[in-house]
Amino acid sequence: MQNIILATDSACDVPKHFVTENDIAVMPYHISFGDEDYIDGVTITRDELYKKVEETGTMPKTAAIPPAVFSDFFASLLEKCDAVIYLSLGSKFSSACQNAAIAASEFENVHVVDTNSLSSGEGVVLLKAIALRKEGMDAASIAESLRAYSETVDASFVLDELTYIHKGGRCSGVAALGANLLGIKPCLAITDGSLGIEKKYRGKLKVVVSKYIEERLSEVEADPEVVFLTDAGVDPEVREAAYQKLCEMNIFEKIYKTDAGCVISSHCGRGTLGILFAKK
Repeated sequence: MQNIILATDSACDVPKHFVTENDIAVMPYHISFGDEDYIDGVTITRDELYKKVEETGTMPKTAAIPPAVFSDFFASLLEKCDAVIYLSLGSKFSSACQNAAIAASEFENVHVVDTNSLSSGEGVVLLKAIALRKEGMDAASIAESLRAYSETVDASFVLDELTYIHKGGRCSGVAALGANLLGIKPCLAITDGSLGIEKKYRGKLKVVVSKYIEERLSEVEADPEVVFLTDAGVDPEVREAAYQKLCEMNIFEKIYKTDAGCVISSHCGRGTLGILFAKK
């Protein structure tokens, strides 16, 4: 049986114990504030990121990981295993996936999987990868299965306000101001690997998240095995309302509550919450 290392990037929002218990290698993204550079989860945390924005008014930026960095990363991992499977942030969100594939072409036994997702959507694919590795499948077969499985991932978020997404250049100032003044909470969902506005809610976030979850899970047939409830720093009562709604719907065998890291938080801001799971 092959000794396979599973790897992903720091945009993959899963509970920390997943990483340690399953020996997952993580490639961190870099977060920049002007000329200042930080390593996601290493030299800056999500809360430190928000504090820096509040103190300086400067918005964080993320940049794609270059091929040379991936090449060194894969080479170091191959010193300890027979093969590497790297689960990447969706290719339509960053050129990092393409850069990883370029680096992987230097090796015979590195397999790059485009998760077509972000945040805990990547985490859903990671959980599948862990399960397939335990079954004893070879790396090439696991990677092939994961590419197909990634198409089943359902990833969506509700945003409390549009300040971050506007300042990051992904929403016009008029739209952001109008949404904030009217109390509109947009639901962003991934379709064919791209993120777009699917619905608009209005009202307090605590009420909105319950309605969002109920509607989202009424529209698709979810795989009952697992769901991630991921947020970028919402109030505890909002997260609890969302968790209770998931419990009330009695669909999932396991609910993982997890925190969004610096990548998703840089683009969406503190009041963001989503559910991420696989469809049957």
